[in-house]
Amino acid sequence: MIKIKAICILLSLFASAAFASANDENDTITSNWERGAEVNVDLSQISLSNWSAGGENSIALNSHFVSFLNYSGETIGWENSLEVAYGLINREHEDTRKSNDRIEFSSKINRKASERWDYSSLFSFRTQMAPGFDYPNDSIPISDFLSPGYIGLSVGMNYRPDEDYSIYFSPVAGRTTIVRDKELSEKGAFGVTPGKNVKHDFGGLIRINFRTELMENVSAVSRLELFSDYSRPEKINMDLTGRLRLDINDYIKANLFIHMIYDHDTKIKIDDEEVGPRLQLKQTFGLGFSFNIL
Repeated sequence: MIKIKAICILLSLFASAAFASANDENDTITSNWERGAEVNVDLSQISLSNWSAGGENSIALNSHFVSFLNYSGETIGWENSLEVAYGLINREHEDTRKSNDRIEFSSKINRKASERWDYSSLFSFRTQMAPGFDYPNDSIPISDFLSPGYIGLSVGMNYRPDEDYSIYFSPVAGRTTIVRDKELSEKGAFGVTPGKNVKHDFGGLIRINFRTELMENVSAVSRLELFSDYSRPEKINMDLTGRLRLDINDYIKANLFIHMIYDHDTKIKIDDEEVGPRLQLKQTFGLGFSFNIL
């Protein structure tokens, strides 16, 4: 618990330092803040009556919130982003189940070193909101809020050849895995020592961000994150996200989202047998309403 509080204090200092740097007397350019927030809601429904080919009635709801708050000065930059996704699906003869659940926040401070290089520090946090189950078994959760939760704090260099592409290198990167749930903790889930709630790793981090306009009204955004613990450098954890978006009009948009994870501390079960780490893949496609709220 003390370690978690220490991390919270570090986060507060991190934010305070950013505000102080943003108001540095040497930063002579007028403050330039950019902000934005968008909500996407996708709804799909299937209704069948005397349908000879078979099938089941179903309804699915998927929501996605994304926001950013960025500051750019003459020497100082501060980038903040928050993503929250949640989805539900209800099929005939089955209870409503969770289909999507993610909370992710990141904050990066940059201080200009040269035209394309910055000194940078990155904070990240990722977890989920609700319990997850290995259906059809819905009696024992296999995940929950802060089970797992991932906190990252690192220092390094950021290379930005243009506004749409950047590579962040950090030889000094810490990652904390939190497993708050008692039963999952006792099982040693997500790499923690059985009975413990927190696991600390120290290693190197690479994060690549990319975005582009493929054609008119079609855009793509992706992020690749690679982390290697120095105690086992050959085991590289990967987290890749990609989003393809089609703007039909100001309020109706289509989104294809892909999330791939390979984590050596996450043991996957196949046919109720734990087989070890495997590539995790999640893909969602939705056509629905989108609203800018900032």
